Amino acid sequence: MNVVATTSNKHQGVRVLGHLALGSITKSATEMESSKINGQCLCGEVQFFIEGEHFGIYQCHCSECRRITGSAANSSCIVPVGRFSWVKGESKITSYIHESGYRSDFCSRCGSAVPSIMRNGEHFWVPAGALEDVGQLAVAAHLCVASKARWETSLSDGIRYEAVPAFEELAAALGVARESRGRST
Repeated sequence: MNVVATTSNKHQGVRVLGHLALGSITKSATEMESSKINGQCLCGEVQFFIEGEHFGIYQCHCSECRRITGSAANSSCIVPVGRFSWVKGESKITSYIHESGYRSDFCSRCGSAVPSIMRNGEHFWVPAGALEDVGQLAVAAHLCVASKARWETSLSDGIRYEAVPAFEELAAALGVARESRGRST
């Protein structure tokens, strides 16, 4: 599904972004543990982890992301479901869906943004600020730069998209691996 950022549902595009055909991957328990990145909300009630460091962060500069974060951009990554696990607190998550389709999941205790499953059912949207140790992760793409705040003067390295690109294009830019839904041990 291609998404045009000029429509009011541009953020559905980041979370919907179509279906990605996934291949398979096999990792030992030791390999998974060594590449684990923990994450949590501010109060620690919601905790999760992701496996691997082979994907990038994107920053969305649209007005909805600026409003929800109170900053210049929303920094996030896309993680295949087979690399994401909840540790605790999934029942503490509250969702808000704006009339435009923009969805925000957050901890009901502290209000921090927390991961959410994307509409394609194959990936999680993960707020980069909730990750404890980002290792080699870096910003790989900027979305909606045509609508960035006028006071935002510079962007870090990475591909710049005027609007939201098709999911496959964004996934490739972020290095999101093609893998199976389930984990092999």
